[in-house]
Amino acid sequence: MKKAIFIFISIIFVAQCFAAELVSELPVVPQKVYVSNQDVKNLNSLLPKEFDEDLDSLCYVLQSAYIGYDDMIKKGFDIEKFKLNLKQKFAGKSNIQTDDFVLEICRMLSEYVNDSHFSFIMRDKFLYKPSAPKIIAFTKVYVKKIEDEYVVKEDEWSEAGKIYTGSTENLFLYPAKGDDIFRIGVLLDENDISDVKKFKFSFDNDEKEISVKAEMPSKSVAMGFSSSVESENSGYVSINTFIPSYDHNQKIDRNLVQINRFLRKSVEWQDKQNIIIDLRGNSGGYVVFPGRFLLALHDGYKDISASLELGYVTDEWANSMFDAYELSSPCVNEIILHRKLDIGKNTFETFKELEAQKENPKKIIYKHDAILMDWGENHFDGKIIFITDKNTSSAAEWAILQFKEVFGERVFVIGTNTGGVLEFGNIFNMFLPNSGIKVRFGNMKYLEVRDFYPEYHGETFGIFPDYWSVSKDLNETIYKITGDKKMKRKLKNFL
Repeated sequence: MKKAIFIFISIIFVAQCFAAELVSELPVVPQKVYVSNQDVKNLNSLLPKEFDEDLDSLCYVLQSAYIGYDDMIKKGFDIEKFKLNLKQKFAGKSNIQTDDFVLEICRMLSEYVNDSHFSFIMRDKFLYKPSAPKIIAFTKVYVKKIEDEYVVKEDEWSEAGKIYTGSTENLFLYPAKGDDIFRIGVLLDENDISDVKKFKFSFDNDEKEISVKAEMPSKSVAMGFSSSVESENSGYVSINTFIPSYDHNQKIDRNLVQINRFLRKSVEWQDKQNIIIDLRGNSGGYVVFPGRFLLALHDGYKDISASLELGYVTDEWANSMFDAYELSSPCVNEIILHRKLDIGKNTFETFKELEAQKENPKKIIYKHDAILMDWGENHFDGKIIFITDKNTSSAAEWAILQFKEVFGERVFVIGTNTGGVLEFGNIFNMFLPNSGIKVRFGNMKYLEVRDFYPEYHGETFGIFPDYWSVSKDLNETIYKITGDKKMKRKLKNFL
């Protein structure tokens, strides 16, 4: 049996640059970087001097370490105006509330930042994002496509038979209700939802105001680590993380144990007709893990492991599916150095680069080409079904695109749109010195994602499912794909 073979377009990075095309470089003036919550004051309110220090620290990170900064500039962002506007907002106040500070930052950045990873965290509880994710809000109206028309089949106001004459952007394929059935709905900003809202939709060229309800993520019992159930022909497994826990007090990394349980299914289920992977609530982590699951299915591996001490042929490909920009700077390398120290990794190369940058500190952007793979013979000929919700994000979204790349039309996505947290990566944390606000940002940007994968509709919109479904209709939607009655019975009280 053939195994996957790398076709190298260029020498590719894993976490740091080995060789790449230089895109740009600018001098920077290094400042102190706060990488630990223990190094900051964590104040609930700020004096004007403390406010100024935090603002300067934030602007330093934006300019010298955030890969999306050039995109902000293209949209008209002016960092000096940003500083001035924030200072004017809080002028005359002897104490500035930290909550007010971060909310005003998000408001001012919302016009310029389209990056779902970019966010602010306070006291490890409150998350603020300039970019609001989109959530589907459905009506109770279903229409059937008959030739070029959409005829109302089911509704809440007893007008079946009317023709829907509104935008097709408000139609979402909904097979749980039958063939060629679409449900009418609208995508809303997460910051702008309530239990019930009303929107106008057109029927027979007349507008009618109809209630919509946002589909919030399910609290299903299936949302644990690597829950599974199977029938003779189908297997279902859920996994809600792809990241190790890095808890040095544990003798065994519990997350890796659960990821290993997930990966074992790629060996056990190689002869199944259907594999259902529930990614609801999976906020991401390491893209190598779904890549290894894929590899075991495709090449018929009889053993696969989550151990990061091992290397598999898909690991670099999984990290490098797209061309990418990477930013290197003293700020970035300072954070990387502390991250490596925290998890016990070798710091020699990072320390050496930091020392070299002291002589000539710069912000440098490199371009890396993607890795392509010649996959050879495929061992697995079944269907793969992913279940998604708005909390499916980052590496979990990459997982779907990995499988789409390799298995093509045999991959189905059902549920609701994902989080749209995919075009920026290699996420770092740093802290503002007085408020202790944690700033999360990436130094990598992945290029042409939407060009290659039209099912990905961009940051905050995410991957649109092939078949839309709210939680209560998931089992019926899965059955439409698998035709497996035994699995349908087993999943009845499981999803």
